[in-house]
Amino acid sequence: MATLKDIADRAGVSISTVSRALNGTAPISAKVRQHIMAIATEQGYPLHKVAKATVAQTEPLRHILLATPRNLMLESEYNLVSLTLINALKTLCLQRNIQLRPFLGEHDTINEQQLLRELQGGKESGILIVNDDHPTLLNAVAESGIPAVLINGEDPSMRLSSVTPANHYAAAAGVRYLIEQGHTRILHLTWTSRMTIKQRERGYRDALMQVGIAVDEDLILSLPDFHPRTARDALLRWLTANPDRLGVTAIFCAADNQAIGVIDALYQHGLRVPEDMSVMGMDDILPFDMLPVSLTTVHLPFETIARAALQLLAQQMTPAQALGIAQRTELAGQVVVRESVRRVG
Repeated sequence: MATLKDIADRAGVSISTVSRALNGTAPISAKVRQHIMAIATEQGYPLHKVAKATVAQTEPLRHILLATPRNLMLESEYNLVSLTLINALKTLCLQRNIQLRPFLGEHDTINEQQLLRELQGGKESGILIVNDDHPTLLNAVAESGIPAVLINGEDPSMRLSSVTPANHYAAAAGVRYLIEQGHTRILHLTWTSRMTIKQRERGYRDALMQVGIAVDEDLILSLPDFHPRTARDALLRWLTANPDRLGVTAIFCAADNQAIGVIDALYQHGLRVPEDMSVMGMDDILPFDMLPVSLTTVHLPFETIARAALQLLAQQMTPAQALGIAQRTELAGQVVVRESVRRVG
């Protein structure tokens, strides 16, 4: 059976470092801990002893840095996804006596150098990054070795763990529901954004192709942002340019925010929802009184996403539970049927 010295020699570290890594008794970077755990597993070290030793340990998360772009922290009825996520995190941390300290980036991004400087000398032993996954940020955080989890973001290089809604499959489920209601000409409103939103467009495309409906590129409107006003103005222009509506009977919006503007535009154009046009959203975060008709949408479990992110971060900081590789968790969405979609044909 391997000894601590065997593991230390193989890892190129001291025996005390191996001991601390296996028992979680002192701060060690996630990269070093994962390397030691992998060697211990390979050499057959009895990790069940580590598990027993850590059963009595207290909450592994004590101080966490919550990093998010500044614009996502603005109190706004159009910023409900971010606020729902962040409020869920605050509630969970309060219940578990975890100190959650916010770090606000620039307007729509997080500056990686500022973030790393913020961590120097601080108490935080882990980072939660919400709604930002630009490559330079991911590279800097991954190379730092600090335990981190992306929330509503993805790391294509698979170095950082992440928790997201199942954007592709959830969007596909929404479009399939429209198809089941007889709609075959479906306009899709989306916006130029991160990979998570591109996955929703991919779900739209795949749902059509799976039933033999060709994707009409003229029925995909990609906008610069998700603001209701942007969606309203774009749809009004589209309706004016296409008096016959190109045969469209339903509109699938990549976010509920866009559905607000879409329904406004339809009413301004003299069209009723759902009698003249069906509308479907995605997120399920709008108060019921925000729209003249209750919105059929795809519910995404943002509160559960917050819980899963804390769980992933805790696993990274608990040697007996750490897998030594990044994990990507997708949580399922569910179609919520209300009043804004009708059957046709």
